[in-house]
Amino acid sequence: MALRARQAEAEFNLSFGAAETEIRKALQGMMGDEYPKFLAQAESQLQTALASRLVTRETAGNFLAEVESRAKGRLPSPVLETLLTYKFMGRPAEEFARGYKRVYRTAGHPKAKGADFQISYPASWRPSEGERPNIIQKFVSESGRGSEMAMLMVKDLPAPPGYKVTQADLDDLFSEKELRGMVPAGGRLVSAKPIVLDGQKGGMVVFEQTLQRLDVSMTVRGIHFVTVRSGKMLFIQCMVYMRPSGDADMQGRFGRFEPVFRLIGNSFVLHDRYK
Repeated sequence: MALRARQAEAEFNLSFGAAETEIRKALQGMMGDEYPKFLAQAESQLQTALASRLVTRETAGNFLAEVESRAKGRLPSPVLETLLTYKFMGRPAEEFARGYKRVYRTAGHPKAKGADFQISYPASWRPSEGERPNIIQKFVSESGRGSEMAMLMVKDLPAPPGYKVTQADLDDLFSEKELRGMVPAGGRLVSAKPIVLDGQKGGMVVFEQTLQRLDVSMTVRGIHFVTVRSGKMLFIQCMVYMRPSGDADMQGRFGRFEPVFRLIGNSFVLHDRYK
């Protein structure tokens, strides 16, 4: 079975070897001089556990089948999310582009206010319910531990009851001038322009803002995608959070994740259109 074992090892290394290298670097950075001791203890514990087990041809075959399956990305959570985080650490958009992604659909959610749409998000990001009234769902990088986030939100369009939005209204709402007014209070506009989301007129706004939480100040750079459907404003809000440490750092981090945010925005599907 040696040839099969070597093939299984090579397949797993091809899929997640880069993640292992980055995890080793991270552990070494956290543990410092204690890292070699940690590795030696882990190796000793592993050898002790293996020495007490009887390995038959059947158990070896089952093990290799498990490794082959895991090389294809069939891993339990949060192991998969952790490996994906470190595998694509320097190029997060590649995770999405290679098909490591999941779908979230708003149908039936009470905060969706009847809107039925979906987006795709990176598989290493953790979804959770939004705490605030209009936030349907949020997705946080690094299996919920990261500083990057996407949120789905639906708001009622400020218009009289029964009013039907016209094409002229949409043209006006998504003009650059009106989009500039969508920057959160206290934020600084970076750019704003009209776009198309799944065949619908929409807008894209990039902004930067400093937030205060207790005695901690942090900088946020976000990109919002917005469109209108059936009297509702549908938002995909994507952000990078960072404590103030220089504009170049924020720009660099946002620059790495902006392609991910655009892929999320481009994955938008409005199911109402197809009914």
